[in-house]
Amino acid sequence: MGLNAQNTLRSGLVHVIVTGDFDLEDAKRSFIETLDLVAQHRIGKVLLDGREITGEPEIVERFYYGEFVADCTLGLIDRGWT
Repeated sequence: MGLNAQNTLRSGLVHVIVTGDFDLEDAKRSFIETLDLVAQHRIGKVLLDGREITGEPEIVERFYYGEFVADCTLGLIDRGWT
């Protein structure tokens, strides 16, 4: 079983609860879903609860995920998000 992310809009933020076994591709997919919601509703805050994520991502997976998040976020800024 991979990651499952539940996005909920709350007053002024997106609340994300992530559960399940860490999987790099699932993590990327759930981040894109969250970022799309942020862009669609012009929300500037995200509260992520990852306490229920299990597994041991390798160091290189952590690096690739961080790079992916940075690239996606910069892409949103390049498209006019401030």
